[in-house]
Amino acid sequence: MTSERGAAGRTGSAVAEKMDENAGRPVEDGEVACPYCGSTETRAENARGPSLCRTIYYCESCENPFERFG
Repeated sequence: MTSERGAAGRTGSAVAEKMDENAGRPVEDGEVACPYCGSTETRAENARGPSLCRTIYYCESCENPFERFG
């Protein structure tokens, strides 16, 4: 039973490392549509936002900040 936990722990670590490797990478500027006005004139303000899975964007058209998960 201990060996099963050990194998699961190693697998979990590999998954966590892969998630950390990709975390906080924003989509290229201009590819994210604003949820308020639909414009694609947006830019990433903070790549890691309040957590690793959220990026804060700013819309140039309606001048609103918004978050994107991913």
